[in-house]
Amino acid sequence: MLNQAALDERISKCKRIMDDNPNSQIFAALADAYRKNGKLDKAFRVCRQGLRLHADYGAGHLIMAKINFDRKMYDWAESELKEAISLDGRTRATDLLKAKINTRQGKLSEARILVKELLATDPQNEKLKELLEKIERNRLEQNKKKIESKRLLESRAFKEESETEPQKQQEIQQRKLNSSEALHKIASFPGMNACFFTDQNGLMVEADLPEYFDQDSYAALSAEIYRFANENVGSIRFGRVKQVLIELEDEKIWMIHTGKQILVLVLAENVNLGSLKLKVSNVLAQMAEI
Repeated sequence: MLNQAALDERISKCKRIMDDNPNSQIFAALADAYRKNGKLDKAFRVCRQGLRLHADYGAGHLIMAKINFDRKMYDWAESELKEAISLDGRTRATDLLKAKINTRQGKLSEARILVKELLATDPQNEKLKELLEKIERNRLEQNKKKIESKRLLESRAFKEESETEPQKQQEIQQRKLNSSEALHKIASFPGMNACFFTDQNGLMVEADLPEYFDQDSYAALSAEIYRFANENVGSIRFGRVKQVLIELEDEKIWMIHTGKQILVLVLAENVNLGSLKLKVSNVLAQMAEI
């Protein structure tokens, strides 16, 4: 790190060169000295003027990236850094700056990968260790905020469902939903991977599924599981099975007997079942008999 006297001397030397030759590429060194001296506006103006004359000067774009980083203009810094890399290629300096930019942008996974790569060849670098620690702290905080945001959204959804219950009951009396409309309402619930109606023979009746979904296999399997549960529970006089919930490693499958058909919901592992049950109950209550 240069001290103030050294910075002042470098600025003076660079300015003399620029005075003798305004087209000199020393503009980049002058702009960087201004940047290190905290004169970001002056650094920006000098570098911008120099890049107008030397648009293909990779070092100039790298300095502009650093200037914009210090100005907290991270997207612009990233754009200038990409230009520098396209002209002169990747270096440790560009990787480090990219990691810092990504950290500020919240792209913590990308930043983490870059810093770990740099540490692999320089494991005793304390600045890199500090940057990695900062990234890990930010990742924990980012994940915490995501969880809190998800809980807030689910809480609002539950509250809205509860507050609009009287209105929904009135709508139930006025109009019945068909199976396609019912699936459309259910499919919008957070954590819903797929939903469909199958008949008791395992034939698909109506579906809201992603393209990759094997609908015939799921329909047949769901009907068979429900039939097996109903026959075996019924044999010990527990009554007819109305619902079956299966919890798998990465998802849940919920089967609901609706009369002549079975409603099958394929759910994300962390779905809010309480809110979903209220949603499904309201939707089924609005349906015509199926």
